[in-house]
Amino acid sequence: MGSSMRSKLARTIGLVGLGAVGGVVVSIGVLVLLNHQHSLDSGGQISNGDFNAPDIQTPTSQIELDESHFSIDFAGTLALQQLLSELDQDRLAKLLSQAREIRSPNKRLDIESAIFQKMAAEDSKKALAHLAENPGLRHDELVATVIGEWAISNLKDAVTHAATLGESPSFAALRGILRTRDDLSHNLQRQVAKELGNEQYVDDLKDELIVSSYSDSPKEAWDILLSDKRDDLAQLPSLIRIAKQLVRDHGMESLDELSDSLDDNAALELIARSAVLEIAQDSPQLAYQQTMKLSRNTREMALPTIAEVWGRIDPIAALDSLTSLQSISLRTKLQESVLSFWAGDDPESVF
Repeated sequence: MGSSMRSKLARTIGLVGLGAVGGVVVSIGVLVLLNHQHSLDSGGQISNGDFNAPDIQTPTSQIELDESHFSIDFAGTLALQQLLSELDQDRLAKLLSQAREIRSPNKRLDIESAIFQKMAAEDSKKALAHLAENPGLRHDELVATVIGEWAISNLKDAVTHAATLGESPSFAALRGILRTRDDLSHNLQRQVAKELGNEQYVDDLKDELIVSSYSDSPKEAWDILLSDKRDDLAQLPSLIRIAKQLVRDHGMESLDELSDSLDDNAALELIARSAVLEIAQDSPQLAYQQTMKLSRNTREMALPTIAEVWGRIDPIAALDSLTSLQSISLRTKLQESVLSFWAGDDPESVF
């Protein structure tokens, strides 16, 4: 083997390390192996071998994806990226066929995404056509990869084409665009999302970012969300996430403070019931005792969840504790709820 060939092989082997393949972080050891029965001799012919590292000029028929060399503990490998950069559409398609033999769904999707990202970089429409011809692939995830790559070079065309897809792939395309074009302003993101029929998704992402950014100050995140113009019910997932954190950190009394700042009773009831669920599952008795110290409005919103959980865990104790409620109508409602869950789980013991 000539020195230039050995040098080339050494560089290829050395490409294993921290790498991002087409925006997909792929954790791989040595992904691409030549058939161990062959190597190149000094005359350029195939002969029994003296190396097993990949030569990026090797015909695709001699390339194997060996799953035993995959790793999930670090980053990816530039070896795959280097290989894909040298393959044409036909050889990419052959490599894609080999990737189907990988048993792990996540590892297989990583490789497929990298291949389709390379296809899309050359011709996004052909990449989508190839995807349509292979129904066994995880379609929406790969649509996101292709449209996201397309949006890097031509946002307008990518959005126009994504709008012609069905509801599910169109939403996948939106996710792909927002992932690769994080340089877009919030207003432009909303415009793209509106054209693809899911404007709320961008607002949800913004809310999630606020919650994550203020993870050490959840009450501040709560105030920021309530100060914008979005409807409280539209922000419900983020508000519930904040309420759960506050209850875990500061106890059930946090619900009273939150209720004072929220005018929408429908939203408040959903938030209160969700926030007390974890405590009720751990100890319904403790959750009941803490809830009884809350204001009447918050208490009556939270108690139904506690009664439901308690009715499944210890219905007799639940019925006994609920007798202390002064409100006859609330007491009757909650006792009926406990009996209903009790009868559903163990009808014979009720009688």
